[in-house]
Amino acid sequence: MRDTLILIGITIVGLTVAGVFLLFGLNQKHAVAPTTTAQSEVSMQLPARVLASGTVAPIDSRVNYLIQNKSKLHQLWELIYGTPMPAVPSVDFSKYDVAAVFAGLQPTTGYSISIFGIKTTPKKEVAVITITRPGPACAVTKKRTSPYAIVLIPNSPLPLTHTDVIKTDFCK
Repeated sequence: MRDTLILIGITIVGLTVAGVFLLFGLNQKHAVAPTTTAQSEVSMQLPARVLASGTVAPIDSRVNYLIQNKSKLHQLWELIYGTPMPAVPSVDFSKYDVAAVFAGLQPTTGYSISIFGIKTTPKKEVAVITITRPGPACAVTKKRTSPYAIVLIPNSPLPLTHTDVIKTDFCK
């Protein structure tokens, strides 16, 4: 009986020592992730201004446009609003471009699209586009929608790409 109690005591002490080394001793110098040069050279800008957004665009597919002059902006405005159309916003194209993002045809209400921001790296800019869809608890109607957003972004000589982030709205 005495031998059994000694073995149990040694086992408990051994497990305790091993746990202390695992928690505090072995990985302590790796607790902070190193910062790479690429991470430190990335910045994020928010869009300068939303020019228009809505849920009824005449574009049925998921597509993006980069508008860099007044004539193309006028064509985009006419496509979205038809005639008569509201006044085309004034844009200083020497400082800004216009990004137009379309989510495409959606089966119900509750969908939206926006540009979260523009990530700038040394070689390119990436538009981070958020597409929000309704969750199961959301009250939606079976009405087809086609969400869109049109925003000003600072112009840049770097090429512009995009990444889509799909988000679910849980409506709680």
